[in-house]
Amino acid sequence: MQLSVTRYRSMLGVQIIFLVLDLLINTFVELFRFESVILLVIFVIQDVCLIFSLIIVFLSFFSTYVFQAGLVGYLLSRFRVSIIVSVLYLILSITYHVWSLNVRWNAPMSYWWTSPLLAFYVIHRLGYKKKKQNGDKEKEGKVEERGEG
Repeated sequence: MQLSVTRYRSMLGVQIIFLVLDLLINTFVELFRFESVILLVIFVIQDVCLIFSLIIVFLSFFSTYVFQAGLVGYLLSRFRVSIIVSVLYLILSITYHVWSLNVRWNAPMSYWWTSPLLAFYVIHRLGYKKKKQNGDKEKEGKVEERGEG
């Protein structure tokens, strides 16, 4: 299963769509803060997109010659930071979604920003910035490996 240029472009396009969707949801989710059911659906869509994004990363690993040659350890060591940051961001996202929906479910019109939830919200947003920065660094590394940079 070779990763051709067309497949690489389509996988990269889907990854960019998931990243933009995640960014848009994080940006505009507070517009729906008074409707808990709508927030639940939006958060589930966001978490499913994050899981699909992680699956696409692993599918792209499986289609490389390095993986087919049995050098899985090399791939994991090379992309360890990205995998850890992606999984950590997924865990932070799910935790924030559960916590925020649990706090505001019965009284969406009241002030529900508790101090621990606000601190966790900031940590979640910082995790998103780290994920984006690591993704940009890896894209630069892939271009340099192909000899185009």
